[in-house]
Amino acid sequence: MDLGREGYSLPGAGEERPHRAEGERALLKIERPSSARIALDFSPTMLEAARHRFEGDRSMRVVEHDLREPLPDLEPFEAIVSCFAIHRCKDERKRALYAEIYALSKQGGAFYNLEIVSSPTQRLRERSMVRAIRSTLQAP
Repeated sequence: MDLGREGYSLPGAGEERPHRAEGERALLKIERPSSARIALDFSPTMLEAARHRFEGDRSMRVVEHDLREPLPDLEPFEAIVSCFAIHRCKDERKRALYAEIYALSKQGGAFYNLEIVSSPTQRLRERSMVRAIRSTLQAP
């Protein structure tokens, strides 16, 4: 499941330019080619871009949904991805959303959340980076 279609920018007249996030989505498709995928967003522009991008891809379903609202009742997912979308939610909603994501994750599933985060101190930033690197190296 893809939460938010922030992986695209539309520089002009319907032209779409994929960002790095599209690379992660492509890798997930390569790793699990037969898996069903769902993209959620509330922006008409992003929904149109996603529908255009995935036209003819029967494994992808594009759904209009505002992350400020509870996630729809869906089957569990092996992977849930969000790129630059959750930060737009208020803190209380973020906590609830993370719980909903956990509930929608299959046992052993993964949640990938790409966000820009500002650490209050250099030490915390370095600790966070070390944890991220370690968890990446330890991933199966």
